[in-house]
Amino acid sequence: MEWPPLGYELVNNQLMPTLKESARKIIVTEVNRVCVESEPGKLKDAALLLSKLGFDHVKSVNVIDAPHENKFYIEYWVSSYGKKELMPVLVTLTTEIPRDNPRVPSLIDIWPSADYMEREMYDFFGVWFEGNPWMGRNFLLDPDTPIKFPPLRRMCHWLGNSI
Repeated sequence: MEWPPLGYELVNNQLMPTLKESARKIIVTEVNRVCVESEPGKLKDAALLLSKLGFDHVKSVNVIDAPHENKFYIEYWVSSYGKKELMPVLVTLTTEIPRDNPRVPSLIDIWPSADYMEREMYDFFGVWFEGNPWMGRNFLLDPDTPIKFPPLRRMCHWLGNSI
């Protein structure tokens, strides 16, 4: 099936009805790519619903730092190994959180493949993934390295901006 029919069917008949309470916006960004924007408090619900539709693993977890907006954008790129028609589709599940209280629910109980990537994002940015049992311990950094200023936020501190 070509993307246009599959895309319209997926977005209009599956994603929109299923995620109507959990998604703020659903956007087709290009062929085989969909972005689902959610509020932090509904992120886990959206992830669970995507999982039930057949999106069974996380390919990537990203944190995008927007210091001028005083927020982080959190992205989970999810896909499917189990449903042939969904295999080429990448869904970006995204939310925004404040930089001064960077906390978001962990999705490892839905997608265990998110574990290491959440731990990396904690080390790099100081984002706390609530429910991930590794939070508070260095993963990539030396165990004795203090996380007063996570490495990818240090530049803002050195430049005199708030972290």
